[in-house]
Amino acid sequence: MSYGATSPAKTELNQAEVPAIPPYKRWLFARQAKRSPPRCLEFRASVPFVGFAVFFGLLTDLAIYGLVVPIVPFRLRDLGYEDVASLTGWLVAAYAGGMIISSPPVAYVGELTPSRQWPLICSLGFMACSLVLFMLARSYWLLVLARVLQGCSGSGLWILSLPLIIDTCPEAKLGTTLGYVMLGLTVGSVIGPVLGGVLYTNLGYYAPFIFAIILVLIDLTLRCALIEKRDANRWRLYIDAHRGELEVGGTPTHDNSAEGLEKGDATLPTIVSVSPGKAALGLLTSKRAMTLVAVTVWLGILTGGLFDAAQTLLLNHRYGLNSQGAGLVFIAVIAPGLVTGPLSGVLTDRYGPRWPLILGYLGAVPWIAVLAVHTISLATFIIMLVLAGAGLGLGVSPLSLDFGLCVLDIPGAGYAHVYGLFNIAFALGTLIGPILAGQLLQHLQIELGFDAMVIITCGLFCLLLPCAYLYIGTGNTKSSNAR
Repeated sequence: MSYGATSPAKTELNQAEVPAIPPYKRWLFARQAKRSPPRCLEFRASVPFVGFAVFFGLLTDLAIYGLVVPIVPFRLRDLGYEDVASLTGWLVAAYAGGMIISSPPVAYVGELTPSRQWPLICSLGFMACSLVLFMLARSYWLLVLARVLQGCSGSGLWILSLPLIIDTCPEAKLGTTLGYVMLGLTVGSVIGPVLGGVLYTNLGYYAPFIFAIILVLIDLTLRCALIEKRDANRWRLYIDAHRGELEVGGTPTHDNSAEGLEKGDATLPTIVSVSPGKAALGLLTSKRAMTLVAVTVWLGILTGGLFDAAQTLLLNHRYGLNSQGAGLVFIAVIAPGLVTGPLSGVLTDRYGPRWPLILGYLGAVPWIAVLAVHTISLATFIIMLVLAGAGLGLGVSPLSLDFGLCVLDIPGAGYAHVYGLFNIAFALGTLIGPILAGQLLQHLQIELGFDAMVIITCGLFCLLLPCAYLYIGTGNTKSSNAR
């Protein structure tokens, strides 16, 4: 049995099933017919190139998110604020608030529009604006606003990028491809805090943001260069229909070219009519989907609360590390995913998503618990983070894949809907986590507050384990007409 999901299978449409071409599409096809096929069509529409573009997009989002993690406490002190632990938690959580607010409309637009490319480009525009605002802000509320805008842009990158992979990748290799693509999360999470701390310490406050803007520009170039599968198929049909004319350098007639492109569009998969209300109700009543949501919320609390908000302050308090040192320690929890991430993709294609996810996260929990021991050395602390990070990296690919497979069980749901739910769940966790961590560290002091966060995160996963075993990786695993 294959555990991958794919974009809708092509079906033979008889003449009665071919939808009428709207006038605006006829105009679009007529304009397209006047152009030559895009250069490097096959390369720009290939799985490796699209996968790399999505990989780099996730890397950019996570790197920019992490750039400010080691900087925020020191920046707030420089601006003269007190209660830095609490304010840091709220500022980190503002990113998640932006994701929660923007995820429903982004998911709706993602299913409404035939192209995912332009909404992704708009998301990058929001990202650039948020960076400039954060870089220039000198008041707390402007910093919060910048993080909210960044969360809005992150919603578009996540909700629209992952369906782009499912649209493009063959079913049998989807788990493996997601395993490599999700390395963008790992690499971005590594270079963000590390370079944020290093650049801030050595080159000043503006340096991390200049680096982030460069990442956005590279990402924008990749988004403009890629060709979506739907458009590539239309061009392939156009090229096949006029191969002789193109080979001799002739120009196809206007009417025939437009007609060929119209037929190319008509022979693409039929899209199931999607009702947002029906899709939402189906997702909210699915035990499988709700279990995935609960696991994702837990992962967000762990990432945003324990590692992002609490760990920086603990490392400064317990071991005397500055922003650069705290950023370097982040490598320990993220870098193992460079190995276990692709491995989890291969295992997911072979055995399904349930066991890689459960064994990965279950293997991380004991090492996280050891972090609460006050007497361990910094070297031991880092080793525990490496072991925990290896387990966490093993669970990322099956978690993201099983969200996609939920589409096959829920009539009316599309890929943008389920990844919108994934985005909301992770954002909710990263909203709760930093606020909870900030309050615990503020009222219980840093050591006891960190211990409380460790107990909460480990205890929550133990409660979720039975549901994960019962519902994750169950249900339909065959292709369907979901989009």
